[in-house]
Amino acid sequence: MNIPKIKLILIIVALFYGMIMGQNPPYKDSKPDDSLKIAHKGILLNDGYREQKFKWNITRTIGTTLMLSFGALSYYLDQEADDNYSRYLETGDLNKMDDYYKKAKRYDRLKGISYIGVEVGFFINVWSLLKEE
Repeated sequence: MNIPKIKLILIIVALFYGMIMGQNPPYKDSKPDDSLKIAHKGILLNDGYREQKFKWNITRTIGTTLMLSFGALSYYLDQEADDNYSRYLETGDLNKMDDYYKKAKRYDRLKGISYIGVEVGFFINVWSLLKEE
């Protein structure tokens, strides 16, 4: 068989299968039935929706800002610590090795402190959510 004949047969079989299964062929322009049925239309008129919205207050803003800023800082410090440690492993000069190791250790310590800042921001967010109730 020729390749175009195989394609034609596959297309015919696919269209026939779609008709058997009750689906419209892809070339027909038909609108699908609306599947959204609202049983209680009064729900749409709920005025309490405005009260249910998530509200940003100053405490939540501070918590989110702390989380994001300390998270970015900890990522940067982690990259610097890894970079200095790989330089420490690659260099052969003892003075540079000592300097790179001290820098890597210092960046790791600062990274740990910045992780504490991320956790403080997270706890401020959780506290602000619990305080709302």
